[in-house]
Amino acid sequence: MSLQTSYPDILKQLFAFNLDEFLQGVFLYLDPVSLKNCQCVSKEWKSYIERRLWNSRVARKKLKTRLNLLWKNGSFIIEQFAESKGTVYCIACDDKSVYCGTVDGFTEVYDVISGNLKYELCCKADASVGAVQFDVGEYDIAALTESGNI
Repeated sequence: MSLQTSYPDILKQLFAFNLDEFLQGVFLYLDPVSLKNCQCVSKEWKSYIERRLWNSRVARKKLKTRLNLLWKNGSFIIEQFAESKGTVYCIACDDKSVYCGTVDGFTEVYDVISGNLKYELCCKADASVGAVQFDVGEYDIAALTESGNI
């Protein structure tokens, strides 16, 4: 007898019995990464998490409270990630890269795992370029300098 057939899928039964409050409590107990991973289990789980957690004012408030507690009371290690060539004006990151806008007109893109500089984007069109701000899309980086260069 296989492990899969010997134990019933408890969550599937909870979904079948429509025990929303209990299920919501189970999912709200998870850390953010585990909750995100649960959305990949099945369409049913993804739909439930979106509907009963992300689209629920009460659940979002509970998630926000937990995140704030993790932020304030969680353990962390401060490490030097990478050293920018210029003075950093703004910073953002995603799963793959860390983006730094500098005060001297550059946007630097670092690999999130290794910390190595992947790209350095020069945003200078003239000598009056100041600090760089940017927005990161799925495939694009839009940079804007204080002097109005895009």
